[in-house]
Amino acid sequence: MDGPAAPEEYRLLKTAGFNCVSVSSAGSGAMPQIIKSAKAAGLRLILPQAALDENTVKNVWAAYGGSNAGTNSIITVAGSAAAAFKLVEKYSYILLAPASQSDPLACSRQTGLLTGAIKLAGKKSVTEGVFCRVPSDFSDTAGFPVFETLRFAAWSAVASGATGIFYGPAAPARLSELGDLLACAARVNAELADMAPVVSAARAEQPPLRAPAPLRAAAWRHHGRLYTVLINTGPSAMAAPAELLNGRFRPLFETNRDVRASLALYKGRYYIQGHRVLVLES
Repeated sequence: MDGPAAPEEYRLLKTAGFNCVSVSSAGSGAMPQIIKSAKAAGLRLILPQAALDENTVKNVWAAYGGSNAGTNSIITVAGSAAAAFKLVEKYSYILLAPASQSDPLACSRQTGLLTGAIKLAGKKSVTEGVFCRVPSDFSDTAGFPVFETLRFAAWSAVASGATGIFYGPAAPARLSELGDLLACAARVNAELADMAPVVSAARAEQPPLRAPAPLRAAAWRHHGRLYTVLINTGPSAMAAPAELLNGRFRPLFETNRDVRASLALYKGRYYIQGHRVLVLES
């Protein structure tokens, strides 16, 4: 989580499935409490480089230059600029903001992370980052993303090769001000945590079904099973691939293990609804 939590809220962050918090700014007098609270909650810390000294550096996972870790570059991870580049190259940034702001702000923060890391790691270029557009058609009355939005953004990033996700509010706020967003993020985090052993340790495979655009698929083999993420990246329903209906695939994180229950039926044909995510086991 990028910046909104006060030290007394760190346990709440951990309960919601976060494993790291970045601190935008803090007086030197507050730093001992920040470090103590993070350690007690089991959270890793990303701190401003200016806050590091011989007493704090051993408790910090990463450091950054500038005002915050979202708009500026992470400089080091465990003291290594190369490790910092590897970190941000494979992280995606999801902004907890109204849909009208999400694309430009999140893209700006992702670009800032990548640009600074490229320079500091001595790299000359990098392939396009794993930032993914957040669809505007899943939002509450205030325009803020809801569970389906965050789920789409997170799994799209994973399917693109992301190994981690930064969440960040458009402006600093206490967790209590995020309302339902924290609960939505916690649900997404629970899914990602369940699949982390598959995505991080398994071997990527050729997807076992056709996924013509705007469908997208990624697959990993783990302990003899094949796990596939199938995403409709477009806003409109798309015909489900015929292979999806052959009884081989079982959806995870759904109330019904019959994949057809997760699809829309219209005039005898099954469709994947717009921006729908299916995590499948076979």
